[in-house]
Amino acid sequence: MPVSGELCASEYGWQSVYYLQGGITLLSFIVFYFFYRDSPQIHKNVSQKELIKITSGKCLVIYTNGKKQHQPVPYWEILKDISVWGIFISCFGGTFGFQILSQYGPTYLNKVLGFDLVKTGFAAAFPFILSICFKLIAAPFSDRFTLISQKARIIMFNSLAQFPMSICLILLAEHFVA
Repeated sequence: MPVSGELCASEYGWQSVYYLQGGITLLSFIVFYFFYRDSPQIHKNVSQKELIKITSGKCLVIYTNGKKQHQPVPYWEILKDISVWGIFISCFGGTFGFQILSQYGPTYLNKVLGFDLVKTGFAAAFPFILSICFKLIAAPFSDRFTLISQKARIIMFNSLAQFPMSICLILLAEHFVA
């Protein structure tokens, strides 16, 4: 968004934003095409040590009478797990905040609050930049924080990861009300 604001205000105009995003998408596709593999067993950059770590304890395929059968997915058990619901609710809130801020945030900042085009780009991107920074800082703590169960850690840190976005939404709402 900050780059988009700069590009829109530049001599290249708003069309350059689409060319830039298209170029980045094309580059991403090329990298993905050359590096992605369906299985770690056939990926040339996965060492034997990594492969053992990835596949240990996973029984994804069952052989019965020489015939390959996939292990059934325990959907009902997954749906009954409270940590799954915690993650679902947290992700729903995060996605909702992301959509609201990315779709309506720039317009609100520009038309209602009177930000110029360049400042609108940065201000609209700020919640996302803040959220990424928060997640990068919190991730190592989540791995080392062993005082509570893994389920509780997942729920707690996933919920905390949504905190910066919610603060930005509250600040925008307060400014709107004021």
